[in-house]
Amino acid sequence: MSRPGSNGSAYQQGSDGYGGGAGAAHTWDKERPVIAKAEVTEKGKNPRFVLTSLKGDAQRLYEQGYCGRGEMENRIKEQQFGLFADRTSCHCWWANQFRLLLSASAFVLLESIRRVGLEGTWSFARHR
Repeated sequence: MSRPGSNGSAYQQGSDGYGGGAGAAHTWDKERPVIAKAEVTEKGKNPRFVLTSLKGDAQRLYEQGYCGRGEMENRIKEQQFGLFADRTSCHCWWANQFRLLLSASAFVLLESIRRVGLEGTWSFARHR
């Protein structure tokens, strides 16, 4: 698996590369497929590695499969931390249930506004 800069070439901001290979941790009994993405942003190098069992083109798998999963996880974090869905500090079960219902309703409203407001934009198409 080659990576930007490994053959003596310099990393350049805005460049990225994808590759595939196999890797194993010391405790694993066999190697497993790995997808690697190496990119350079204004903050510096940003290598990423994804362990997978899927076969196919590394860039397509990363962008269509794993980025979508990451985006889904971002929405979960958004609800937990931004809308306080993880706050169930009341002693009464019903009060906690009501808080969760309010948080879920706020999330649905936020997603609807995002869907309508971003329709036809690059950001909307990217996250579909």
